[in-house]
Amino acid sequence: MAASSRDAGFLQDGEDPAGIDDQADDLLATAASWPLGTVVERRGDIIQVRQWPPRPRA
Repeated sequence: MAASSRDAGFLQDGEDPAGIDDQADDLLATAASWPLGTVVERRGDIIQVRQWPPRPRA
């Protein structure tokens, strides 16, 4: 997640990535409450669903 945050400009070169682990834990804890296959995104401090999984066919 540190590399992704650096690529997105949230983490500058040389900046301590220690907080990234906490952010990853928060993201996983939040995403665990949504159905398998849900695509989640983080934008700044907001974690939200980007795409819900398709509904099963009857």
